[in-house]
Amino acid sequence: MGSEMRSAFRWALALGLAVNITGAAHAAPATRIPAIGCPSDGQVGPQPAPHVDAPKINLSPAVAKRLAFYKGDYDPGVLAPRGWKCLELEGSNGSILIIALSLPSSDDLLFFRRHIEGPGVELIERSGETSGRFEMAQLIARVFPAHMDFADKVIAENIWNASEFPSGPYRRDRMKYRGDRVVEFETPAGTKGLGSWNHMSLNTDPISGAAFLDRDIINSSILAVRLPKAQADLKPIIIRHFEAAADKPSVE
Repeated sequence: MGSEMRSAFRWALALGLAVNITGAAHAAPATRIPAIGCPSDGQVGPQPAPHVDAPKINLSPAVAKRLAFYKGDYDPGVLAPRGWKCLELEGSNGSILIIALSLPSSDDLLFFRRHIEGPGVELIERSGETSGRFEMAQLIARVFPAHMDFADKVIAENIWNASEFPSGPYRRDRMKYRGDRVVEFETPAGTKGLGSWNHMSLNTDPISGAAFLDRDIINSSILAVRLPKAQADLKPIIIRHFEAAADKPSVE
């Protein structure tokens, strides 16, 4: 069995045994995992952590005890290793949920004075109907060419310079498309890419993740995941849970 086939087999086996987000046969039983409310900071000032109901997710018991569901007031929530710290940053453009072993202060993160230097999970939500449309257009220009009409309209506003919307993926990012509005990626260690789009600093470990546009091309999301080697098997589970939201219709 070749190395690529072995890698694909291990990926499929990990997903089949641990999680079944899409509802395929032989799903693991629905397990309720801890829900962690994350405090927020931004244009309305510091806000306490909200109450979050514990979700039921198809996970094996062995995996479920290693994960928690983290959510702030403005984001849809995401899985991450249990016991980590979290903070949500919010503004007129959208929200960013950051979960990490160690977190800088909210002021440091808001003003980009410090970044996440080690393991972390970052969920970036951008609204295409507010100032978030600029970063959403940047994402589309990078990885979603089928929806360039949205980016072209934003560029035509002439508020941001056209040079700020480079076309095509980051040179060293590895991309795997799952449709014209969902893409998985890996940003190699020490390189700039989708994984280091916002608060994840460059270090000696790669950053995996996914990006998607919602069904109505109104909002965009980027998930960046960098885990310790002992927890690397949780990456595909976290990413597939995030991707499942791309197949949910927008709420009227």
